[in-house]
Amino acid sequence: MVYRVHRSVRIGAMPAVTIPQLGWIPRPYQLPVARDLEACVPNVLVICHRRFGKTELMLSDLKRRAWKKPANYMYLMPQTEQVRKTMWNDRGKSGQRRLIEMFGDIMVGPMKEQEMAFEVRTREGGQTSRILFTGSDNHRSFRGGGAYGWYLDEWDYCDPQALSTIRPILVENGGFIRFLTTPRGKNHAYHMMHEFEGMPGWGVHCLPV
Repeated sequence: MVYRVHRSVRIGAMPAVTIPQLGWIPRPYQLPVARDLEACVPNVLVICHRRFGKTELMLSDLKRRAWKKPANYMYLMPQTEQVRKTMWNDRGKSGQRRLIEMFGDIMVGPMKEQEMAFEVRTREGGQTSRILFTGSDNHRSFRGGGAYGWYLDEWDYCDPQALSTIRPILVENGGFIRFLTTPRGKNHAYHMMHEFEGMPGWGVHCLPV
């Protein structure tokens, strides 16, 4: 499957990318996506190759967003047990848990092992944000959760029905969503790329090798 590169510019003038003290410095080839994240474009779809570094880029964005706005945030992968193995319990280069490497300097209290959640401090003194990791297979439990920011990693393998649960929440609270995936045939991610490319409120990026 050969993918064409799609780019869309949506909301006003695009600001320069700034790197906050809490962030992770994007690589040059990540800058088109980083600009949309910095502008907090409501809907961002990234279809990229395996070595693009999409997860690190999105975790960094999640950290910035959670620090800037006290709210609930959700990070999804296809299966709940996959999240536990490859994200929640994963170890970084230092030997520490990957999430402690990224969020440890703003983390408040212990990591809640059963829920796969933790809280982080924010720039609003005395207020915190809550970040929860789960799977798209658990989407029926999202109702009533009210998360403001959503990150769907490996979207092509996720249950697309999860979006029918998430969308009403986003409409109600004016939040944002990010879809991250690698190309895998003409699936729901592929059709989204063609449906939303160029639409207001969307940043669509196809970045093959």
